[in-house]
Amino acid sequence: MIVTQFAAEVRKEIRNRMNDVADALARGECTTFDHYKALTGEIAGLAFAERMVIDTAERVEKTAMEK
Repeated sequence: MIVTQFAAEVRKEIRNRMNDVADALARGECTTFDHYKALTGEIAGLAFAERMVIDTAERVEKTAMEK
């Protein structure tokens, strides 16, 4: 189903960005606490978005199967 493929691609992009930001944190690239907060906030937002994509794709797929 096209929704599943779309969701998989969006999740891949989200996960790549989360990994890039986590790597930056691990390398100690934060020069200030504000920068650290921004990056950890970005990870939290991306994780929330990923969960929304997963849940929505599952709901759409379930609804399509019920028809």
